[in-house]
Amino acid sequence: MIKLYRRLSMIVLGIFIFAASAMFVVHNETEKAESRLETVANSYKAQTTSLGDYKTAYTMQVEQLRAENVVKMADHKAKYEILLAQQPQLIQQHTVVSTTTQPSSKPTSTSSNTTTIKKAVKVSKPASKPVTGAS
Repeated sequence: MIKLYRRLSMIVLGIFIFAASAMFVVHNETEKAESRLETVANSYKAQTTSLGDYKTAYTMQVEQLRAENVVKMADHKAKYEILLAQQPQLIQQHTVVSTTTQPSSKPTSTSSNTTTIKKAVKVSKPASKPVTGAS
């Protein structure tokens, strides 16, 4: 009977050692998997934070550029309106009136045999296309 208890205790001890080693391996593999998941979660969190910072910086840059362009557009509009108001005077300045005298074929009783013809030369607007930023 002692032999049977010894054999039975050896079998129980073997099962206990096998179960303990199996639990140890499972515990280590679970820790490794959790560690990998934590690493992936941290890298995802860092990437998300980095993308959020990039988006914020990009949005601020776009808003700044938009504000600068609004100021430039207002400047150019004011210059355009000034030039548009000055356009009639500039056209008047560049309009040339030429006077030519030609001999008259009709005899007149006056002492002058010439006729004066006045011809106005008009300056037309140049046909230009507006310059835009998109090409």
